[in-house]
This record gives sequence, C-alpha cells and structure tokens, in this order.
Amino acid sequence: MNDVNKKIIVFKKDVSSSLNLEKRYVKFLDDEKRYAIFYMPLVAPSNFKSYIKENNIYEAYLINDFDNLKKYHDNIYTFMGKEGVYEVHNGLINEECYVLLVDYGMQIDLSLPKYSYEIKDEFLYLYKYKNNKKGFCYVAKGDVNDSLKRIMIKMESVIPGVLSFNQINVKKGEVKTLNRKLL
Repeated sequence: MNDVNKKIIVFKKDVSSSLNLEKRYVKFLDDEKRYAIFYMPLVAPSNFKSYIKENNIYEAYLINDFDNLKKYHDNIYTFMGKEGVYEVHNGLINEECYVLLVDYGMQIDLSLPKYSYEIKDEFLYLYKYKNNKKGFCYVAKGDVNDSLKRIMIKMESVIPGVLSFNQINVKKGEVKTLNRKLL
C-alpha cells in the first residue's frame, strides 16, 4: 500500500522544520499547477540554487506520518499519478480500504496485495511483505467481493502505507474514534 501513485506533499515555504521530512523537488508542467513531476536535478552544488530558481523547480517535503499530517494539514497537497504524471489536488484525498489480518500459519491465499504490517496507536503501517512469524495482511481499495468484505476490516487511508482503524477528519487532522467491533 506504499502507493507510488499517491504522494502527500507540503512545500518548503509552509514548513517550520524539515528535520524528519524527506525532501522532494517538484516541477509543474502547466501554468495552472495542475500537473507535475518529481525531479532531482544533477547539477553542481555551486549552481544548484540558481538552477532551481531559473527552472521554476519547487522544494517540497513528503508527508509520511500522522504527526506531520496534523502539523501541516492546512498546507497539504495530494499528488495522484495519472497518465505518467502527477495530478495535483489541494488538500487530502481520503481512501477507503479493506484489510484482512492473517496470522502466521493460516494458509489463506487471496488475489490481493500482501503486506507486512505493524500496529501503532490507532494506525496500521504497511511494509513490503516479508515472510516472518508475525503474520501479514491483505489490502484492497474498495473493489472487493462482497462475501470477502464481510470478514475484512474497513479502514481509511490518507497517507500511503498508513491505514487508520478509525475515521480521519482530514480538515482538522484528527482521528475520530468509532465504536467499531473488530473480529
């Protein structure tokens, strides 16, 4: 679920501290700033700043955790991969997902993406699948057989690779706890 087609971005001008954020460079492809690519110029360090300025390349940061999402929620942009470029949206895009947690030794084989995971607080963090004794999970983005959906956990995601067990209020960057019964 570390979706390469979706990135949550905040621009340098809107960041107070970039200590824990991954740097990205954004080049807009149109005057309306609706389409963009991520760009890493290979330029001598002495010419780097002038090159960026002359070519209208913006310094930005990747948001990949809920703490930074809360901190910068008013200045977030969602970049969605479309037709080889990224379509730029002001704000967050909330996606509904379904998850099936599988214990090690359960021989369930579904035609869905498989991930290793870690549960922290109210969130499920997804990682590249590793065969280990902790188990794994299957994740689907809403397009799931109705019978299978009944045994899966409905979750929400705004940050690629981070799913919430509870409803996320993307306007306030808060998690609203639901009285949800987990299997």
